[in-house]
Amino acid sequence: MQKKPCCPASAMRNERQIIVSGNLIGLVDLDTSLQEKYEMSMPGEKQIRKELVERVKLFHHVVPGVENQYEDALYEVYPPHCRKRSEEE
Repeated sequence: MQKKPCCPASAMRNERQIIVSGNLIGLVDLDTSLQEKYEMSMPGEKQIRKELVERVKLFHHVVPGVENQYEDALYEVYPPHCRKRSEEE
């Protein structure tokens, strides 16, 4: 399970940006969340989407009502992450 960054500088080094509803959003430790999800090998798109949002919520406030937009954005970056990891193995 992910650990919170020790300080703001540490968090910024691990930030990755994605587009959610047309807005550029910086997310701390997104790559770690994607990797942990990949290692879980959870079946089903709906379940994967929900789990990715729950992991992002560990470090970020996700406004109620925009969770579906976060699901879309996160699921968009998830398959390329999986392909990259599969090629590395």
